[in-house]
Amino acid sequence: MRKFAVALALTASACSYQSPTQPAASAAATATNEPFSLTLGSSVGSGTTADHATITAKVQGPTGQPLGGVVVTFSTTVGALNPEQAATDSNGIGSTTLVASTAATVTAKAGTLSARTGVGTQPAAQPPPTPTPTPVPGPNPGATPTGPLTVTLTAADVIVGSTTILNVSIKDGVPPFQVTWTFGDGASFIGSSSSSAHLYAAAGTYPASVSVTDAAGRRADANATINVLAAAPAPAPAPQVPAYTITLTATPSTVVVNTTGVTLSANVNQQFGAPPATSFTWDCGDGATVTTPSASHICPGPYARIGTATAKVTASGGSVSGSASTTVTVTTPPVPGITVSCTQPTPPALTVNCAVSATLNGSPVASTAITHVDWDWGNGETSQTATNTTTHSYAATTGANTYTILASNVAVTGTTATGSGSTSKQVQ
Repeated sequence: MRKFAVALALTASACSYQSPTQPAASAAATATNEPFSLTLGSSVGSGTTADHATITAKVQGPTGQPLGGVVVTFSTTVGALNPEQAATDSNGIGSTTLVASTAATVTAKAGTLSARTGVGTQPAAQPPPTPTPTPVPGPNPGATPTGPLTVTLTAADVIVGSTTILNVSIKDGVPPFQVTWTFGDGASFIGSSSSSAHLYAAAGTYPASVSVTDAAGRRADANATINVLAAAPAPAPAPQVPAYTITLTATPSTVVVNTTGVTLSANVNQQFGAPPATSFTWDCGDGATVTTPSASHICPGPYARIGTATAKVTASGGSVSGSASTTVTVTTPPVPGITVSCTQPTPPALTVNCAVSATLNGSPVASTAITHVDWDWGNGETSQTATNTTTHSYAATTGANTYTILASNVAVTGTTATGSGSTSKQVQ
């Protein structure tokens, strides 16, 4: 006995066929023209045909030969099939079309065989609507005018190169309106707005007009004269008067309060035949002035107020003079960073050797730049040194004692601010 095998092909977008791998004999298949295998395939459309699918059934005999003239009956769980029955062609293939907006399961039967496949259809994409052209307003027999249609055209005078705005006033008209503009320079425009913009290429007088047709089929015209004025002539250039352009600089531009001064330098640029500057009046920033023949001046300082000082110069040469200013920044003195280190070279001698090191603006300073230190030895005793090192001896005690050794009022060359530091030391 032979068994009939049914191959199921589940596809989403392209046709495919699968031959049965283990056909068995069937009591019903006793002739070579009886269906032995039934294979289904599907092909789904896209875009506006995404809801369409072509379903194909392939019928073969016991030796694998295609069987033509076999009636295949199709059914679906969703949508509609056209046709529901199809006879196979010489290639053993019969087909139908499924229309469904969701996935469906299609079943095919041929003789005693049946096969099933899933089909992934979806709603078809809708084409964009065709835009409807705006009709030209025509007579509106149903509109009732309240009076005669009248129009008035107005426009302001403009300078050539500027846009002219034309306005039409419509009285007792039935909207919508068709407005035809004629600008007087050969250009025209048809629209529905009560205003229009136009750019004239040359100065002159232009006879503009407007024609308005309302929805009742009535027409009214109006005229206006457009004055396009020539541009005003460019102003005459200013007379070239001899003058100085001066740049003033301060070196350094930043100083520490109550320390040094600055050097002022004036760079004089002679313009339009100005003679060389021969006299310079300086103000270092304190309001006091001094006059010199040199283009540089030393302000000895010190600057006593933290903040900014405005230095000035006035350069003169004959009847020509010019001035400039610059800012001098005055900052607080930098505080030195202090480190204290102590050693006890020969316990139990109760003597410590201590040293102070310092940094200024983040940079180490020489030990000789440390000119004063107040020492507090942590046991009620104090001392002072004019150098960064010293030695101190403690009184004899029982056992070891830990002392906090403080170095304060540490003076460092280069700043008026003092620093402090400490260390903890066990002495025995």
